[in-house]
Amino acid sequence: MSRALVLLVFAVSMMCLTSSAQLAFEPHNSALKQADRYFNRQAYEHALVLYHKVISKEPQSPKVKLRIAHCYRLLKDHKNAAFWFGQTLGSKHGEPTEDFLFYASSLCQIQQYAEAKIWYGRYLQKFPDDTQAQAALASLSNMKSLINPNFQIEAFQMSGLEAATFSPTIWNDNLVFVAPGNTGGIAKKVAAWDESAYFDLYCISLKRRTAYPHLMPESLNSIYHEGPAHFFDEGRQVILTRSSGSKSVKKSRNLQLMSSKRSSNGHWKEPEPLNICHPEVSMGHPSLDETTFTLYFVSDMPGGYGGTDIYRSKLVGGVWQQPVNLGPEINSPGNEMFPSFHKGSLYFASDGRGGLGGLDLFICRDLKSSSPPNNLGYPINSPQDDFGLVWQTESDGFLSSNRQGKDQIFKFSYIAPKN
Repeated sequence: MSRALVLLVFAVSMMCLTSSAQLAFEPHNSALKQADRYFNRQAYEHALVLYHKVISKEPQSPKVKLRIAHCYRLLKDHKNAAFWFGQTLGSKHGEPTEDFLFYASSLCQIQQYAEAKIWYGRYLQKFPDDTQAQAALASLSNMKSLINPNFQIEAFQMSGLEAATFSPTIWNDNLVFVAPGNTGGIAKKVAAWDESAYFDLYCISLKRRTAYPHLMPESLNSIYHEGPAHFFDEGRQVILTRSSGSKSVKKSRNLQLMSSKRSSNGHWKEPEPLNICHPEVSMGHPSLDETTFTLYFVSDMPGGYGGTDIYRSKLVGGVWQQPVNLGPEINSPGNEMFPSFHKGSLYFASDGRGGLGGLDLFICRDLKSSSPPNNLGYPINSPQDDFGLVWQTESDGFLSSNRQGKDQIFKFSYIAPKN
């Protein structure tokens, strides 16, 4: 998951994002204290610069080494994260901590699987009941099961947009996706996380392949983040993810689910939050089962099983009902996100169920069953983050992945196995 996606992961985006302009006016202090301040505000690019200055003068400081490792981890630079975790944790004889888990995960994402198994094993010696580590180690012990020859995948080429792109969804004969935006003029702020722009919704024609992507209408793109969306009612309605314009009690801008209708003249109305939204809780990544009008989405609301869980809510009489957690059959101690409902099956991304590394894509064919979801395997999944899968037809669709260094959209094809 590259820097673009990180800003829409609820465990991150529910915290306050401060503009780089604001950070420039922080009171002067020691380099380490200022670095810590940037780190706590999620300004990891700023923090890294100062931590490296400190480590050049204090090369043996374990705290600074560990902070550098975590900066790279949170920025999804797994090669450097693994290097600095290795510098920090040193030998395999230290007391296991959660950092062992982070180190093993970073090793997976640079395909150092043998070494990752060692660190997962060490972690489990102290925390034998950690199901996330158990699942990861089990996957690494049976890598052949994570190959799916029925899928083919290739990068989806788009001209005129070199930035990161992710979270594709189908809107009639168009592909709508998320990318760094330029709406709002000077009011379009820059995120402190890595100085990247806030995100907007873009659209490209799937019929005219020479078409260039363009921004969706201004009413669907605010001066803050727009994220994953779902179109329904033959393209006349949309539910989208948007960061709140006001801060919560914890000084964060939580994500909200917003809905909008398209009028007969083609104009989208100003989106309004769903009745289930709450200012102190993040909700996003919508997908609708139109046969039952059941909405699947992601939230960090209290009472979940991990960092972010998948919930559902049914529309009854024009009112969305109280959200229901999908339970431990779907949700893990890690993060589940980017649900997509298609033909009775739920697709979603998870970093808590093992796999090839990072976020892997899973399928649950029967939500009433207690059977665990199935990993979609390689080539749908890679050692990096794979997420945001959507079907276009019964034999092909699109997904997001940062397997080539940045978030981008890939097109996949499915060939049914012969009986």
